[in-house]
Amino acid sequence: MCKNKIFLAACCLGSMLLTAAETIPAAAPEATPAPEGSGVVADPLTKLPDVLASGRDVSVTKEMFRDTVLKQAPGGKLPELPEAQWTMLAYYQSRMLAVIQLIDNKVKAENYAPSDEKITAFVKDQLQKQPMLLQALAAQQKDLDSFVAEILRLPESKRSAVQQMFLADKIGNVEISEEAAKKFYEENLDRISIPADDEKTMRASHILATSNDTDTDAAHKAAKEKIDGILARVKADPSAFAQIASETSDCPSAKQGGDLGAFGPGQMVPEFEDAVKALKPGEISGVVKSAFGYHIIRRNPPQEKQVPSFEEVKERIVLVLTSQEEGKRFEKFTEDLLKEADVHFAVPEPAK
Repeated sequence: MCKNKIFLAACCLGSMLLTAAETIPAAAPEATPAPEGSGVVADPLTKLPDVLASGRDVSVTKEMFRDTVLKQAPGGKLPELPEAQWTMLAYYQSRMLAVIQLIDNKVKAENYAPSDEKITAFVKDQLQKQPMLLQALAAQQKDLDSFVAEILRLPESKRSAVQQMFLADKIGNVEISEEAAKKFYEENLDRISIPADDEKTMRASHILATSNDTDTDAAHKAAKEKIDGILARVKADPSAFAQIASETSDCPSAKQGGDLGAFGPGQMVPEFEDAVKALKPGEISGVVKSAFGYHIIRRNPPQEKQVPSFEEVKERIVLVLTSQEEGKRFEKFTEDLLKEADVHFAVPEPAK
C-alpha cells in the first residue's frame, strides 16, 4: 500500500455502505491549455456557481465539490462528462456534503462521543458485512483488526465513523416481522421463483479428453484411448456419470460432475450442440469429436419452474425489507435535517 494514500471508512445504513476509500488523491498533473477551436472545455466546472448549497451553519462550495470528485477520479483528473451530467452530479454530491456537515453539527451539539472500543467494534462490524473487501484483505494477507486500526488512526476516518454511529442510533434498529416477510413472499412469488427453461434451452453434462490441432499424433491417440476407456466405464454404470466425470474429465466442469448448466443455440461449438440435440433427456452419447477434443455427453432434463419455500428465502427477504426500511428512515432523517437548516441548492434537482 502506497505511503501517500490513506483510507477513509464511511458507513451508512441502507444505501450507504462502510467502505475503504482513498482520501488523498495522486498529485494532479499540470493543466495543459486546450488548443483554440478544439471545442474542449479546460475546466468543466466553470459554469457551476461558486456556492452549490447553503443554509444555517452549512456551506458547500464548488471547490469542495471539485476536491471530492478529484479524490475519486483516476489520475487526479476530472472525468469528461456532458454538462448535464456535471449538473446532476453537482446536485447529488452537494446534497451529500451538506448532510455530512449537518450530521457533524448534530454530533457536536449533542456531545455524542462513543468510546474508542465502541467505534472500533462498529467499524469492524460494518466491514464484516462486505465479503469482497474481506476477500481483498485475505489476498493481501491483512487481517481485519489491523485494517480497522489502520483506518481509525486517521482523525478524519474516526470522525466519519462517529458520524455514522450517530446516524445509526438516530435511525434505530429495524425489525422485520415474520408476517411482513411472508406477505412479501406471497406477493412476489413470481419474482422469487426460477422460471422453467424455454424450448430452445438445452442442458448437458460432459466428460472431456483434451485434444487440439497443435497436438502430436501420439497425443491425439492417447486422448482417444483415454476417452474410449472412460466410455466403457460409463456404459458399465451410467448412473455413475457425474462421479466418473469428476475423476477423469479435463474440463473445469469436472468439479460439478461435468455439469455445464443451461445454454442456448450457438453457445457451444456446432459438433457439441448437434450431439446434444440428437439426445433425449437422460441419454448418453458415444464419443463426440470437437475442436476441444473428445467428449462423452449426457443430455440433462430441462429445468421446470422452481418455487422456493418461504424458509429457503426468508433470510434474503428480511435483508431486502430491512434495507428498504433503513433507506426510508435515512431519507426522512436527512430531509428533516435539510429543512431544519433551511438548506438551498444552487443547482436544480434532477427530474426523477
